[in-house]
Amino acid sequence: MPESISHRVLENLLEPKMVRRTGFRSASLEERMKVHRVPGVGVAVINNYEIAWSAGFGVREAGTSSPVTTDTLFQACSISKVATAAGVLRLVQEGLLDLDEDVNRYLRSWKVPPNGAWQPRITLRQLLSHSAGTTVHGFFGYRRSDQIPNRLQILEGQWPCSTWPVRVDILPGVRYRYSGGGITVVEQLMADVTQQPFPELMEELVFRPLGMAHSTFAQPLPERWWDMAASAHTPGGGVLEGRWNVYPETAAGGLWTTPSDLARLVVDLQRARAGRPSKLFTRETALEALKPNPGGCGLGFHLDGARFNHGGDNVGFKAVLVGYQDEGLGAVIMTNADEGWHLNNELIRAIAVEYQWPLDPVRDFPFYPTPESGAVPVPLALLASYAGEYETEEGYRFRVRTEGEGLWIEAPGQPLLRLTALGESSFYSQELNLRLNITGEDSFALGLDGQPFEGKRR
Repeated sequence: MPESISHRVLENLLEPKMVRRTGFRSASLEERMKVHRVPGVGVAVINNYEIAWSAGFGVREAGTSSPVTTDTLFQACSISKVATAAGVLRLVQEGLLDLDEDVNRYLRSWKVPPNGAWQPRITLRQLLSHSAGTTVHGFFGYRRSDQIPNRLQILEGQWPCSTWPVRVDILPGVRYRYSGGGITVVEQLMADVTQQPFPELMEELVFRPLGMAHSTFAQPLPERWWDMAASAHTPGGGVLEGRWNVYPETAAGGLWTTPSDLARLVVDLQRARAGRPSKLFTRETALEALKPNPGGCGLGFHLDGARFNHGGDNVGFKAVLVGYQDEGLGAVIMTNADEGWHLNNELIRAIAVEYQWPLDPVRDFPFYPTPESGAVPVPLALLASYAGEYETEEGYRFRVRTEGEGLWIEAPGQPLLRLTALGESSFYSQELNLRLNITGEDSFALGLDGQPFEGKRR
């Protein structure tokens, strides 16, 4: 890997701080792994439509000397849904599936059941974008010594399954509601249509064409892979009993893989979208995958401005995947600890800064340090045009007012809060993790500690 670039990333993780004037302290990956009690981490960085570098750090299991390498397997957790969506899109390209057909047309071993006299009609597009109205948010996993349910028991919520039945209980196609249960319906459909076991089908559709040689949907993980697998770690850093849990809901959360293998999938999608040679997708398919559906979700991906992404959260494993739609940039980070979320975010910040990822002044705060330069001069007439009452979509109201030569926020029950200009329509607070972006004549985005709230001027 490029030594100078990777060194700058690994020595400059950006710790979050509460307010701008305390700054962002750079820390090394080794330091932050100790703070967050993360024994091992795998990283793959994408730049210019290729994997720029990948590496492993730490150990596969606390208390051992077994190093994490680029071949170490981690549980991808919910990022499994990204690979599953890729498999579905391959079958759509081959004409075996239609994204907008009633899934009960394809299902054989199980059908989406009626609710009394009403039979829901849901589609693959809705299931992959979490807008089908299906139940069961996620899955807890099973100890390796437990009795493991099969897919039909999971769909029906039958013993020894630990979750409720998968049903449609809100009107399909109206809004986003995350549903691992819905992806299990997709898994059943793919197996019914192809008459192939799901792990072997995904090997054929996705893993083999992309050279993802260290990826498997096999659950439980076959013994031949054990010596390559990272162990899960609980809060506090202890090794999970049995080293890891089993996830029979394979399409939704059962993928074992590496950051490099997942990055291969990201790069292939980015290349297809850009009209470059792709091993899996046509450009039309890539555009379809990254088109927003109700709630703003793509097919297998969450969409966030110019980026597509997905997180992963299994017991003892945390992962994150980020890619840019119109640029060959991104990263995949996988950790073997319940406290890996914080480390993932800090690494993403460091990579984003080093590779100069495009940023949104509201959405990406506090992922980027606030500029230390002084306020950008803004004409007083323009500042005065921003004065008025604002309301977020959630119903929170505040006023923006001018006083002297500055712009201020007047929040209910709070003293005035001065804003400093980053640009003619972008402002931040030196006292809080707050940004205000004027996005239109009567629209705005308010960033609070990195979480955006959109709304209108009243």
